[in-house]
Amino acid sequence: MMVMGVTFDGLSINRRLLKIHDQSPKCINKRKGKDISWDHLKRLYESDKGKASGLSMAHKLKHEHIYLNSFSKMHVDLISRVLSNSVSMALMLVLEDEASETSLFASMFNRFFDMLNVSNYTNGTRYRNPTIYPYRHGNDHRLKWLEQDFIQFLDEWEDSVENKEGFSKAEKNLILLSHETRVRLRITDLIVFKI
Repeated sequence: MMVMGVTFDGLSINRRLLKIHDQSPKCINKRKGKDISWDHLKRLYESDKGKASGLSMAHKLKHEHIYLNSFSKMHVDLISRVLSNSVSMALMLVLEDEASETSLFASMFNRFFDMLNVSNYTNGTRYRNPTIYPYRHGNDHRLKWLEQDFIQFLDEWEDSVENKEGFSKAEKNLILLSHETRVRLRITDLIVFKI
């Protein structure tokens, strides 16, 4: 059996991902002219909670997922539910094109998390999720996605922030994940790809 991924712990460089909703500019980024924003997630949660029909589009989102405190920011399971495909699809249904980049962000990180969470041979079948099937060869399409699409997404995000006018370096740093987190995402991506 070969280890194909890593798990992030509570170090400050990893917690930065969980702090994105607390940053002073409520927009994480404008990518392709549209916001990646924690406010989209808040609006989705608020519009979906308490529906009389009981049919919820964002059934994974609870109050503790959106309104984090210093303790809950350490729980990986909270961010993994926020950055999930069901939330991504609900954003597109409720907020439509306005939240398309936030939806893409959630979808990309959901896939990234799933690809690093391959723990046994049966989960892919049991959960009907081909992303969490075990890696069997170096030509796996998921590895190509990691090397090309995911890294390209991170690069485009970083470039769009760096090219913003009217923002100081400090403000730009608040909009992005920390430099350390971005480097470690790339290192993790490279390690998984090279294995």
